[in-house]
Amino acid sequence: MRQHWEALRSGRGVTQPFLLPSRFAFVPVKLQPGPAVRWNGVPAQRLSMKLDRWYGFVAPTMELTYASEDRRLLEFAGIATIRDEEGRHQDVRIVFPQAATPADARALQGALATPLVRQCRG
Repeated sequence: MRQHWEALRSGRGVTQPFLLPSRFAFVPVKLQPGPAVRWNGVPAQRLSMKLDRWYGFVAPTMELTYASEDRRLLEFAGIATIRDEEGRHQDVRIVFPQAATPADARALQGALATPLVRQCRG
C-alpha cells in the first residue's frame, strides 16, 4: 500500500499480491481509491480491496482507511484471516485509533512468556 500511495491518491487502482496465511499463498488483489474522509477528526483516505481474478465478483470487498499524513492503517472492515469456532473466516471491523508504540524490553519479555491458547474466548 505504501509503495503505491501516490498512484492511489491520484485515483489510479493498483494490483498487488496479498498473503493469505490460511493458504500459504499470495493472491492478487485490486486496491481502488475511494473518497478522502475525516476519520475521528483525522484526514484519511478510504480504499477498497477486492480479489483480482475473473471470479472476484463473488469474493467480498474489504474496506481500508489510511491516515493521509503518515499513511498508517486506521480501520479494516471485511473478511479477515481470523477464524471462528467452526473454522470459518469472520467478517470483522478492526480499528487502530492510535499509532503503534514500541514496547519496552520488560513488556516484550512478558508477552514472550505468555502461553498461546488454541482459541480466543469472547
